[in-house]
Amino acid sequence: MGIRFCYFSCEQERITPGLVEDGPLALDFVGGPEPTVTLGQLGEQLTGISFLEVGKAVRSWHREINVPDDPVEKAAFFDEYGLDPQAPPDELELALLDLSWTVSVGQLDDRMRDALAAIPPDGRQAVAERWMTIEELDGLSSEAVQGALEGLCEVARHAVADGHHLYCWTML
Repeated sequence: MGIRFCYFSCEQERITPGLVEDGPLALDFVGGPEPTVTLGQLGEQLTGISFLEVGKAVRSWHREINVPDDPVEKAAFFDEYGLDPQAPPDELELALLDLSWTVSVGQLDDRMRDALAAIPPDGRQAVAERWMTIEELDGLSSEAVQGALEGLCEVARHAVADGHHLYCWTML
């Protein structure tokens, strides 16, 4: 099991439970790195603001978990998510909380969006080379880091041009 991160921009009103659950499939999106530390360190390199601040989600939406009341639907729900219907209530509550966090959308700091959008195409290689010195990108090829940066810059550029925020959809 892996973790997926997809970056996209849109009107905030489009962040619905369906988009959170299914991802930004109907939008232009690009895969990328983990947003808080890995992308945050790039943000720190670009802005001078601590990665813990610039990489932190400004706002987030999580999977909505509604346990059905109908006994048959409830049994199917527990089976689908691998939950033990006989678990003590506090254990079940924690399992449902964990489940809600497995799919989410986070709004990135606009300073991160703006910094990415401001990287000129002819400066992206130098930025990628500096970014790939962080521990989290150890072992990745310069082509992979450059490609990720190119995609992030383009989606950020479109977000700025359209007056939208930049979002990251995460699925565990």
